[in-house]
Amino acid sequence: MKNIINDIKNMVTGKKEISTKEAFTLMHKELEEAEKAYGKNIFPEENILTPEEVHYRALKLKAGAPFEKIQEQYAKLKNKYNPELFKDNEEKYEKAKELDARAEFAFQYFKQKFGIE
Repeated sequence: MKNIINDIKNMVTGKKEISTKEAFTLMHKELEEAEKAYGKNIFPEENILTPEEVHYRALKLKAGAPFEKIQEQYAKLKNKYNPELFKDNEEKYEKAKELDARAEFAFQYFKQKFGIE
């Protein structure tokens, strides 16, 4: 397993040229070996989120919320994470920009899903 990890590291850092397909093959092999060593799946499929679930989480809502609730929560988060509120603290400003962008992206997703605008 250590050789696989080193091959992947070397590929990522540009020390070794391997194809993308070969890199994925190596990563898959390493994952299989790790799962054998731990005796369980490392990435159980039931924990994989759908894109829609990711957007609900970005808005801090439970899946299936109606558009009115999505719109209300979006407005709250846009006020809470307005980057201008944190312009005196660069770290908080950058985090607010990230959270604001996530909320915006999620809201645009739901607007499209519900056929709004």
